[in-house]
Amino acid sequence: MKAEARILSGLYVIGIIIYSSVTIGGLRTIVHPADEDTENDRIEALRVLSAGNTLIIVCLVGVLVLQVRLRGRVVGNRRGV
Repeated sequence: MKAEARILSGLYVIGIIIYSSVTIGGLRTIVHPADEDTENDRIEALRVLSAGNTLIIVCLVGVLVLQVRLRGRVVGNRRGV
């Protein structure tokens, strides 16, 4: 159980890191572009933002799967299974 709890924590941290590094920077480029940013730069930022969101979804689905497994073990231990 401790190893799975560490994996859960790691997935949360990975999701936060991806959000802070990819999402915030990408939104800045899209919403408030600099003078030297072209339309292609904004499109590329949107693509990177989409990929980052996909990775965040994968991390959070992994968290949900591990939480369900841990909950099943706790309930199974209470019932003596």
